[in-house]
Amino acid sequence: MPKPAYETYGMIPADKLEEQADRYDQLFKLYEKLGDKISNVTFWGVTDSHTWLNDRAQQYNGGVGADAPFVFDPDNNVKPAYWAIIDHK
Repeated sequence: MPKPAYETYGMIPADKLEEQADRYDQLFKLYEKLGDKISNVTFWGVTDSHTWLNDRAQQYNGGVGADAPFVFDPDNNVKPAYWAIIDHK
């Protein structure tokens, strides 16, 4: 989590979303290698508009903070992380 956290979702730089996509790509490469042990991957949410991570960001960053853990932005648009996962199909 960035310190200080981004005050709003719109302040998250595009390069951070690309880093997130790279991380998702790394994870799904690992999941593919472990395919005989992993049957599915579950996301505990859908879009960045509803995430408990905003509460955590606010708690640890002076009452402000936005996080972006999912593959859809707050307006339900796909993020680079979505394509990083889909490319593994």
